[in-house]
Amino acid sequence: MRTSFKIFILFIFLAIGWFLIQNSVNLPKIGQPSVIIEEKQEIQPEIVVSLRLDLGERNIKTFNNIQLGEEKTVFALLKKVTQENNLELSFKEYPDLGVFIESIDKMTNDPKNNKWWQYWVNGEYGQVGASLYKLKNGDIVEWKYIGSQF
Repeated sequence: MRTSFKIFILFIFLAIGWFLIQNSVNLPKIGQPSVIIEEKQEIQPEIVVSLRLDLGERNIKTFNNIQLGEEKTVFALLKKVTQENNLELSFKEYPDLGVFIESIDKMTNDPKNNKWWQYWVNGEYGQVGASLYKLKNGDIVEWKYIGSQF
């Protein structure tokens, strides 16, 4: 009985010793700096863009030097400007296609007369949904309430 007790105690000491050695390998040595790895988050710089709303009948509203932070889309710009200037904005979101603007400042799309809200960036007609087009610094966005371009 005494022999098995001695073997048991020896086994416990070996297990504790092995545990201490394994943990000391992972600890930084005294006097050595520990290495801390931090995940760097990419800081998205703000961009400055402009927006023109062509409401027809020579009614054009221009908004210059609009700063966009994290979200830099045509839709984010329109949403920000309409909120800050108390303009009504109505839209519908479609999966995979993005946002479709239904009305701006109480001017609603008119399928009967083929008039829709459409956008241009730097003079080029938008080929994707407004929420999918990523803006760059200095871009000029124009929304027009006009007949279909197709």
